[in-house]
Amino acid sequence: MSYSPFSRAAARYRDVDIDSKVMNASPHGLITLLYEELIREFNVYKSALEHGDREKRYQAQAKIFRLIGNLESSLDFEKGGEVARSLFRSYAYIRHNLGQTIKTLDPTPLKDAQKAVADLLSAWTEIG
Repeated sequence: MSYSPFSRAAARYRDVDIDSKVMNASPHGLITLLYEELIREFNVYKSALEHGDREKRYQAQAKIFRLIGNLESSLDFEKGGEVARSLFRSYAYIRHNLGQTIKTLDPTPLKDAQKAVADLLSAWTEIG
């Protein structure tokens, strides 16, 4: 699949924008960015699945797994207690649902995972 110079430029601009946000974000803001990026990548994955774009689908799923890993690595089980354990279970659910979509190409588990992330983002934003 070929991309126009404009889409490549937009992608570069987006990368710079994200880098800038990350560098200026508080720890709470970083988690917010991870949730937002995860939702965005779910949309990229769903679109690639609908259009049969295997390469874009593989790129999106790799990003999704990295983002989930980053969220998991941010958990502090000693200080976070039950909240950290609950978030870990939520991330496992999200990872599992992505795996189900990868295996079956059925978008339903992915939609459920995206809803879970949106709920986490909403709760995270409220406590911020």
